[in-house]
Amino acid sequence: MRQFGKIAFSAKTSKMRFINFEINMKNRLVQVLLISTFALLASCGDKASNQAEMESTDEDKILSLNEMKLTTLDGAEVNLSDYKGKKVLINFWATWCRPCIAEMPNLENAKLILEQEDFVILSISDEGVDKIKNFADKNPYAFTWLKLEQKVMEFEVYALPKTIVLDKEGNQIWEHSGLEEWDSPEILDKLRAL
Repeated sequence: MRQFGKIAFSAKTSKMRFINFEINMKNRLVQVLLISTFALLASCGDKASNQAEMESTDEDKILSLNEMKLTTLDGAEVNLSDYKGKKVLINFWATWCRPCIAEMPNLENAKLILEQEDFVILSISDEGVDKIKNFADKNPYAFTWLKLEQKVMEFEVYALPKTIVLDKEGNQIWEHSGLEEWDSPEILDKLRAL
């Protein structure tokens, strides 16, 4: 133990005090940063939503599904109204989306079962036609592959896969986000009951 004036220090005690001081400072810094972040997010949220409302243009509006501009991989135009009189299951997907790809085998099984019951399943992506064609060639599922000419976000699709079901009149009656086991008896029964 060393003595400096009237204060006695041990190397071990001073090192422990320094470590405790350092830990307390890090904890306080984290607390200050968290509080500041939450305060900033709370204040920005109000300003951002007010500003977005003030600056809203026609481009910012959410479009209805009937406004989708769809084409086949051969370039032929398709309208959802073409499927009036059938229930339509729309599956939004992308070639880079692993959950989308993972659910395709059981979505195809569901398609083979449900198409006998006035159901149509449409696989819709906003990626380039060449990318979709390349994927479809390598993965020969029996889907109706369609290219969406707009961005999926214009239809409130913010996560993939997203599935929407339309009734026989073209009204949206159900939606699901995320991976699903489409050919499970529970889901098939649910789809039939819609």
